[in-house]
Amino acid sequence: HLITFLITVRRLLTESGEELQSISPKDKNIVKSAARYVMENYADSSMTLESIAHSLYISKSYLSHVFRKVTGEYFADYVRNIRMQQACHLLEQTRMTNEQIVYNCGLRDIPTFYRLFKQQYNQTPNQYRAANNK
Repeated sequence: HLITFLITVRRLLTESGEELQSISPKDKNIVKSAARYVMENYADSSMTLESIAHSLYISKSYLSHVFRKVTGEYFADYVRNIRMQQACHLLEQTRMTNEQIVYNCGLRDIPTFYRLFKQQYNQTPNQYRAANNK
């Protein structure tokens, strides 16, 4: 989790493209705060762009826009990727059931988890666990 967060922050601070240079320090800080919030609360299935925007005292549309502008990805995709990375970690490092992993990663339900996992990793969670179990 920390590695993903640090990569995102480093990208925010070191990229020198024209578009990124036009981003204000305030906007960069907003995105860093939102990314930190996601990293700390990915297991909360009720976490939304709206709830994070509310906690930062900004509008949902503004956070969505600035997040996309700074990171190059949509907020929902970012959250989904963080949750799937955690699911992979749990599959590798624990003996948790898929249902427990879904709950601990803030995912919606088991069928959605299987569908997203197969889409992203081209294998089922059980196949992934068998291939990567430590």
